[in-house]
This record gives sequence, structure tokens and C-alpha cells, in this order.
Amino acid sequence: MAKARGVKFGRKPKLNIGQRAQVAKRKAMGEPYARIARSYGVSESTILRVR
Repeated sequence: MAKARGVKFGRKPKLNIGQRAQVAKRKAMGEPYARIARSYGVSESTILRVR
């Protein structure tokens, strides 16, 4: 019913697509996860989940 109308379910993402791309780039450059997390105001576990 609701899904047929196009309603989104679940929690809204903390980071948008652009931020996720930036996080992935910073991780690839070897920046500490804690520093990345602080800069976005999220937990380290959120940063760990970004691919």
C-alpha cells in the first residue's frame, strides 16, 4: 500500500551521496577514521560502513 505510493522506509542517511564519496576518498588517502568522523559529526562506525 504505502510502498506502492513510493513512500520511503527506514532511517534517513546521516551522510548524503557527495559526503560518502568524500569519506571514501579520505579513507583511501589514509586519514584516521576518528578525524573523518569528527569532521562530519558522526560516529566512527558510520565511517567504517562507507565503502
